[in-house]
Amino acid sequence: RIEIERKKRLAEESRKKFVQDSLRQVEIARIKAEAEEAERIAEEERKKAEKAALIAAEQKRLEKEAHLKAEQEKKKREEEEARIAKEREEAKLRAELEKKRAEEQKRLAEIEAAKEKARADSITKAKFAEAEKRKEAELEVARRKAEVEKAKAEQEKSAQKLIASTEPDDVDISKLQSSEKATYLSSLVEKYGEGKHTRKIEERNRVITIVVVVSGGKATEYKWVKTSFGGNYYFKNGSSISKTQYGLGTTREGI
Repeated sequence: RIEIERKKRLAEESRKKFVQDSLRQVEIARIKAEAEEAERIAEEERKKAEKAALIAAEQKRLEKEAHLKAEQEKKKREEEEARIAKEREEAKLRAELEKKRAEEQKRLAEIEAAKEKARADSITKAKFAEAEKRKEAELEVARRKAEVEKAKAEQEKSAQKLIASTEPDDVDISKLQSSEKATYLSSLVEKYGEGKHTRKIEERNRVITIVVVVSGGKATEYKWVKTSFGGNYYFKNGSSISKTQYGLGTTREGI
């Protein structure tokens, strides 16, 4: 009966550990997905801002072309009206026509000045609106970037939990302060000596490969954690690094 109870207890502990590992896997996947989604949205917002700026520039160019064309047509029309007026009453009404033409030119100039002012006001408002939109877009990009950084930090925090082994004699370097870490690394120099020293810790749901590189009297501890669910995590002195950095650090010439 005691043996049966012991087996039941072991089975229950195994089941709980499996559930915890499964929940951790789901959490890591969720954090990664949220980080990628935040990066994607931030990139879309940046592209939208660039597109809005291009559209505004094109609109300004079209307005300038339309204004130039209108001025040219207006000038041609006025010249034609002046020519016809001169031909019809060149003699008797010359003075009157000159007076009227001067008044007309003044009126048109005032109208054009009013139009120009309205156009300038409109351009100023458009520029202000564009600047506000650009500012909002920049703030949104910054906010998205902050969210991505936060998600990455959370992911890093979750990954740090994977670095500690269950071996009672192993030291979790990620939890050491700078002075403690320096002391620990110095102890590795004395323990291993120059060269590369590799050992593996095989656990139920993961395999931890520990590589201690001692070069020039200084030690560096690399860890590779391979989980049963397919995850691979790499660390240097307790800090997360890429697979490439791990490979370079553990295969340098002279080691």
